[in-house]
Order: sequence, then C-alpha cells, then structure tokens
Amino acid sequence: MYTEPQRVREEPTPEVEPGQQPELQSAPYIPTSPPTPQPQSVPTPKPKPVPETTPEPPESIPEPPSAEEPELEQPPVPEPEAPVKPEPETPEITEPATPPIALRHPVPGAPVTQWFGKNPQMYKKWGLAGHEGIDFGCRKGTKVSAAADGKVLHCGTSAGYGPLGIYVVLEHHWGDVKGFSVYAHLSEVDKNITVGKKLSVGAKLGESGDTGNVTGPHLHFALLLCDQELDGYVGPKNMGSVWWHDPKPFIAEFNVAGTPNWIEDIDPDHVCGGPPIDYL
Repeated sequence: MYTEPQRVREEPTPEVEPGQQPELQSAPYIPTSPPTPQPQSVPTPKPKPVPETTPEPPESIPEPPSAEEPELEQPPVPEPEAPVKPEPETPEITEPATPPIALRHPVPGAPVTQWFGKNPQMYKKWGLAGHEGIDFGCRKGTKVSAAADGKVLHCGTSAGYGPLGIYVVLEHHWGDVKGFSVYAHLSEVDKNITVGKKLSVGAKLGESGDTGNVTGPHLHFALLLCDQELDGYVGPKNMGSVWWHDPKPFIAEFNVAGTPNWIEDIDPDHVCGGPPIDYL
C-alpha cells in the first residue's frame, strides 16, 4: 500500500536587527517510526567435560593346572589365639596356728567314762565350766604310761592327800608351746619315777587306782597349757598362767579310723568326785 509522504511546513525566518544574535530555531519535529527491536542473542551452553576413564585391563584367564604338576593345597593358617588373662591370685587365708601337740593314750583300750566339760553343775562350785579332764575306766593296777616326752614335775601326793590322791605331773614342750599332763588317782607310782627325771613317751608312770576323791577306780587324765586361755577353765593358781584344755583332739588313738566307740555318758562308778585345788 502506498503512503504519501508528509509535507514539512516552512516557517518564516525572523529578521535580526543589527547587533543582536539571531535566535536559534529548533529543528522541526519529524516523527520517526519506532526502532525495530533487535533479537537477543541466546548463550550457547558449554558442553560438560567428560571425565577421563582409564580402561581396565582385561581379566586374566587362569590357566588350567598341568596334569604333571598337581596343585598343592596350602595348609590352613591357624587363627591367633586370644591372649589368656591370668586369673587374679587368691589371697591365702591364714588360719590360727594349732599348737603342735601330740599325745598317746595313757591306758590303751580303756573306755572313757567321763569326757572333758561334762557334769557342769558339780564343777560350777569350783569355778569351772565342767570336768577339767578325761576319765578312763580301768581296773585297779592297770599300767599308766606317759602320753608324751617330758620331765617329771611332781610325783606322789599333795598336801593332805588332796582330791587327786596319788598322781604324777609331767612338763612338756611342743615347739614354743609349754604344757603339763596330769595322771591322777593312782594306786602307786613306779619306783623309777623321780622329780626332774626325763621320760620318753610310753614310759611307765605307775598303776591306776581309786585314791583321792573318786567314786571308783579309774585314771583321771588332764592337760594344762601355758598362755592358751580357755574361758571357764583357769588352772591352779600355784602353777602360773595355765588353763585346762580338752586332751581328746591331741590323742592319736581318737583320730584314727577304726578306733573303739568310746563311752560318752558319765559312769558314776568310775569318775572323779571333784577337781584338784592345788597340785604342788
């Protein structure tokens, strides 16, 4: 389609007087067509770099074992054993030392008619908790022997003939332990027994009887230990710091299998009638 071009109107030029600067006329407004938009350039995306890869070597194909050289089996490798932790040492328990006392039966084969500690009611009036020794029932004239090696401390009777009648006391030493053994109510003391004489275990001391305070013939055998306290069994004051102790745990015949069944009940016809007051 054809468009007629617009005509421009010409304005008259004003006259300029002498000495004046001519006024500048602005250029006539000529409408123009809007600018044609230019297409925007689109950035081209850069290609992502491809990481370099190292080609893996081809897997080697194992060769079959030769028939001439059979494949040897490798012995299994033992697994290392776990270290064994040492068990903690158990502390040793120290028990009270037992005196190394050893006694022999003074009248072998004779039955027990009254044990240590029996008949407490009768011995209570003398300040004792019970019978202070062991009574062995035996006929008058039975041989009485030393229960251990020792030295004669007393033989014969006490002042006024006393409740023990005729008796013998031996002094013993078992290591650091000092003690005494007593053999009472004898009918006689052997003629070879004298004060201060050293004797061996088994030596004859005399013969059993019924002298002193008794209900019948028997041997009263007792044990005294120095500085070995036992509640209720304080020994004679004139013998120092001594206490009566039960001889049974130290008599070998009582601690061997197959020994006789000793009588444990009081035999009123073969027991002591009361304890001694003073020995020497």
